[in-house]
Amino acid sequence: MYVLRTLLPQIDHSLQRFPVVILTGPRNSGKKTVARYVFEKKGAYVLTFEDPELRLKAQRDPIAFLNGCRDYVIINDVHRVPQLFDHLASHIDANPNNRLILISSQKLDTKSLLPENLADRVKSYTLLPIANEELPNFKTEKQSLSKACWLGGVVAP
Repeated sequence: MYVLRTLLPQIDHSLQRFPVVILTGPRNSGKKTVARYVFEKKGAYVLTFEDPELRLKAQRDPIAFLNGCRDYVIINDVHRVPQLFDHLASHIDANPNNRLILISSQKLDTKSLLPENLADRVKSYTLLPIANEELPNFKTEKQSLSKACWLGGVVAP
């Protein structure tokens, strides 16, 4: 079951204007789920650097890795391969219709990671766990305050 997140329309709008959206936030806040939802009908695929082989390929040859990213791509755990950021500008220039969502559970210092020529082509968001205003969108019974506190504010399905 998907919770309609309040950040979703902003991300969707940004992907119409920006070739790259960076989505950061704590683990289990729904970053990958939101990214999949945004790209749901576009045939996107997810690449994750949790896979050691894929991570090693991207570290060894970031240009070849990015050249394989066509159309709509979600890259999870992008903080594990910071070399990609050095090559994003040339990838965007060569593939202006491609869209990337880069996901990281670590806060990324985009000012130091991204070259200056990318500042106007990348949009960053932080996705936090489900907020109170998002709870009415969740189609299950309401939780008691004590249960919500016990679960750390995460809504259990």
